[in-house]
Amino acid sequence: MFSERSKLSVPTIQRIEKGEESSLESMGLVANVLGVPISDLFSQNNVDDKNNTIIIQRSKLNK
Repeated sequence: MFSERSKLSVPTIQRIEKGEESSLESMGLVANVLGVPISDLFSQNNVDDKNNTIIIQRSKLNK
């Protein structure tokens, strides 16, 4: 199960899939499980520097 491999809760995974904000730490865990650099999960336009969060594109998780 993806949540077990990423060590993230199911609700956190669901929020990421919906394109909601997520911490860089969570995104790093997702990138690790997917075997891709974290930069592949988001574009510069999706970074919220004020809150240190990113919004991932749902299509990246569905690969």
